[in-house]
Amino acid sequence: MWSSFLSRARPTPERTPAPAVQCTVDTSEDVAVSVEDRHIDISELQPTIVLDDSGDATLLVGTDSAALQPVQVSSTAMTLASPVWKDMFERHRKANGAIEVPLRDDEVDALYIALRIAHLRFHEIPRKDGLTIDALLELAVVCARYDIVKLVRPFLDLYGWAQCHYPDTDAGERCDPAWFYVAWTFGYKDSFQRLTRFIVKKIGLDEDGNAIMDDGQKLPKYMPPGLLGMIQHHLNETNTNTC
Repeated sequence: MWSSFLSRARPTPERTPAPAVQCTVDTSEDVAVSVEDRHIDISELQPTIVLDDSGDATLLVGTDSAALQPVQVSSTAMTLASPVWKDMFERHRKANGAIEVPLRDDEVDALYIALRIAHLRFHEIPRKDGLTIDALLELAVVCARYDIVKLVRPFLDLYGWAQCHYPDTDAGERCDPAWFYVAWTFGYKDSFQRLTRFIVKKIGLDEDGNAIMDDGQKLPKYMPPGLLGMIQHHLNETNTNTC
């Protein structure tokens, strides 16, 4: 029953705010000042992060409430890495002929990891066990959004980004519900199934009928489609049978 989720199409996740990261920057002030046809004051822009010094495109990264971060990239590298990025550049160029693309919906740290992999800047990505479970979840969200799972997945195995968070359901350790979306996105089928069987024993319903962990912890914002509904259905049936 639970394995069916791993074969379903991955949706575009919702927006989540993101912190800034430490990066090597280009201090040039020669940056573009238009985003989505809206004038941007130069004070809203940070020094440019250069991922390709001959790059032909600039990404403007950040949320509406944060200063925009220009990132100089190669549209060719990104186009080869992701069909979503390819469509993004094509649509943008058709719309206004510019080479600046706003990306306001991505968790910044996770996006930078993906961009550095796409630009072959492997020396700038986290090393062994270098991601927290929350950071790994955000990376899964970015990979699902831009269809770059196959690009990024080898680095999870190479640097152990996922293995250090692999649930130990026998000992009840590292059984974080955030692993659901990570496992579903990157294809960790066995641990997905084991965690599901473990979690359903630790979940109840709050007064509004929403699934909640027995310690009061809410389930993550990002969950595989339909999984939460199936868990709630299982809980409802269990409650009915025990009445």
